Amino acid sequence: MPGTAPAALLMYFGNEGAIEDFYGNSGGLMFELAPKLNASVAFLEHRYYGSSLPFGNASYGSDELAFLTVEQALADMALVLATSSEILGAADGPAVLFGGSYGGMLAAWFMLKYPHLAAGAVAASAPVDLYPGEGKERPFFDAGLEVYGTYGSAACEADLRAALAALAAAAKTAAGRDALARSFRTCEPLPDPVDGDRLAPYANGRALSTLAMLDYPYASAFVAPMPANPACTELPLEPLTSDGFGFFVPQSPALAEVEAACVRDRFGVAPRPDWLRQSFGDGAQLAASLRNVVFTDGDKDPWRVGGVPGDARALSRDGSVVHVLIADAAHHQDLFASDPADSPGVVAARVLEFEHVSRWVARA
Repeated sequence: MPGTAPAALLMYFGNEGAIEDFYGNSGGLMFELAPKLNASVAFLEHRYYGSSLPFGNASYGSDELAFLTVEQALADMALVLATSSEILGAADGPAVLFGGSYGGMLAAWFMLKYPHLAAGAVAASAPVDLYPGEGKERPFFDAGLEVYGTYGSAACEADLRAALAALAAAAKTAAGRDALARSFRTCEPLPDPVDGDRLAPYANGRALSTLAMLDYPYASAFVAPMPANPACTELPLEPLTSDGFGFFVPQSPALAEVEAACVRDRFGVAPRPDWLRQSFGDGAQLAASLRNVVFTDGDKDPWRVGGVPGDARALSRDGSVVHVLIADAAHHQDLFASDPADSPGVVAARVLEFEHVSRWVARA
């Protein structure tokens, strides 16, 4: 209409999976905000996932996987936004990025590298500050178990901690590892102490922490199997693999094993565990360098230990970078569609996100 502002574009930054995995859940907030902002909605699938295979069925060869990097993923979004009027038919209005978990990390990093292409970003449950040497293994371990104490009972948390301690103790002897192999029905025996050492973190990370982070107040089929290679190239602190490591932050010795497995078993991919921190900074440095980003973390999500500092607003240059810790919220639950079962904290977070996005669009 004549005299009206150009429509905005709300763009979801695809994660490590087919885009359909995120369209039905993580895009809910975008669809609710779009009519309020006269905005269109789009989703960008991450390269090497879903149908976005740059070399077709040959995309997972060792040479082809050289292009599976964070930098390439950011450049993909830059190309799409720079040519959105041509390839999406979108109006020449401001773009706002949304992303959860790894997608939230990408959205935040995009705002640092390509600030001229987006008016702002909502980065939910984005662990942008989990790097070697930070000593966050134990806080992550505790954060997951504390959910059972806070939202279950103190006895439940105590029982789980005792069970994990007993598991770790049993893993130190051959007889104990044999018993654990039978109890857990492992695919192979556990002959070496290192095999036993993996089991307790795996049980806590893959099972208990995952249940905590996905403790939505409604049914959800959000998490699905995924390829391992992004964990090898630049994200070795988040090894979502089936190589004996689970969904957890590995301790320093385990990180060396992850790196060795990547070189040995993953097409000769050599990890760059320090590259992302060198490129984008830690949480405090990132908050100080960005503009117009809302970071959110649910208090049920152990990955919150890798989020930006709670005083992100004070750290930012103009106060436009904020962090919200959402009470009674699971992994980027605020990006989901509204539900009557949502906690007051989730509802309030969505209101805050709408206020910020509206401001970014109006000022762009």
